Amino acid sequence: MNSIRKTRKTSGGRLLVCGLLALTSIGLPSMAVAVPIIIDSFSDTQSLSTAGTTSSGVAAPGAIGGNRFAAITKVSGTGTDTLGINVPNPGLLAFSTAAADMASFRLLWDGGTDATNSFGLNGGAGVDLTAGGTNTFIRFAIESDLVVANNGVLNLFTSAGNFSTATFSSPGGGATINVTIPFASFLPTGTGANFALIRSAELLYTGSSQLDMQLDFLEASGTPTPEPTSLILLGGGLVGLVVLSRRLAKR
Repeated sequence: MNSIRKTRKTSGGRLLVCGLLALTSIGLPSMAVAVPIIIDSFSDTQSLSTAGTTSSGVAAPGAIGGNRFAAITKVSGTGTDTLGINVPNPGLLAFSTAAADMASFRLLWDGGTDATNSFGLNGGAGVDLTAGGTNTFIRFAIESDLVVANNGVLNLFTSAGNFSTATFSSPGGGATINVTIPFASFLPTGTGANFALIRSAELLYTGSSQLDMQLDFLEASGTPTPEPTSLILLGGGLVGLVVLSRRLAKR
């Protein structure tokens, strides 16, 4: 009798320990970690104005493909409109239009430094913005002093005829706003972009009179999700506790 009782206690204890260990593991689940893909950190200097140079291409180690083309175009007005990347503020893109002016800018990341979209990221082999499926959206931070609706456009290209487009607005108010654009909300042209095979990216932006805008980083990212091992541990833990409760109830 003593031997049997001892065995039951030991068995129950083991089940309890196993169950608690499994549930404790759930408290710290194994996560599928998103791997952000930087499109541009805006840490490579480039400075343009409508009163001077209107376009240039630079080596940009902090950008996808290692190079970046930028252009600024005056739409109307006679003032000086400026586009500064990493100047005057490190790590930021700053765009400003003069009073009574309207101007726009274009950024292109295709592995080259000229205005022609060559779809040449990674030598034409493309870049997987999903990082194997863990990334699901584009995100960036934007600040502007004026509200302007839908004046920003981001194009992601797999080829000339197959790309996807998202628009965004300038929020106004002078506060920095974090923007998230799910891949699923991009509008397709042709078959749309294959986000696991992006050969170039393009940002278009139009500013109204006396608009000051800043961008801080542009990247593909995602939300961490539990790995299947976490679900297995949860199931094992619950089974162990159920068996233990039944054995205790029979005593």
